[in-house]
Amino acid sequence: MSEAIVQTLDSSAGPAELLSWRDAITPLGRSSRRRWAVAYALLLVLGGLLVAGAGGVSEDTVGNAELPLLAALLIVLLMLYRSTRQLTTTATADLDERERAASDRAYRVAYPLLVAVMGLTAVVVPDFERTDGLALWATLWALYLPTGVLAWREPDLLSAGPEWSSGGLSERPRDALLAVALGGALTLAFLGFDGLLALLPLIAVLALLCGLARRARK
Repeated sequence: MSEAIVQTLDSSAGPAELLSWRDAITPLGRSSRRRWAVAYALLLVLGGLLVAGAGGVSEDTVGNAELPLLAALLIVLLMLYRSTRQLTTTATADLDERERAASDRAYRVAYPLLVAVMGLTAVVVPDFERTDGLALWATLWALYLPTGVLAWREPDLLSAGPEWSSGGLSERPRDALLAVALGGALTLAFLGFDGLLALLPLIAVLALLCGLARRARK
């Protein structure tokens, strides 16, 4: 698995052809993947609370927060998916014995967790008729949990170098910068900024990380 990723990253193509913001934020270390697995779960819980109307949040605030929250969920899920893609996108016949066992174990763990999450949801928010987005809530958890289990359990991946996998930074400061940008977008939305306007700092950070990665790769 790791060798295949190294071969993909360490190809002869130029940095402009290889690097994108998606490459710059992909976590290859297990510690980084675990941080983002927890972050995604917390974002989902926040989204569920907003949809359920918890805390007396106004409809205008919820409307402003929808786009930044959805963007944060998609970005973090993309990060986790790309960091485990060798297992999730490779045909089962092409996986070695350890990789097949890891993939099978992820699904065996994920779906009991999904049942537990939905059961807890039914207890906390028993009146489903008043909870818009319940189907989306279940779908997002179902998409996340197998990948989240893999991200949590898989060992560190080899990379073509620290600059490639962390935007020219080591993974810890890269993750901190990205977390501040994601949190800042949500904070601006809760403060009343339009959702699209609140995303501008996040877009700027993604562009910065991509630029640092390209520069470090040259």
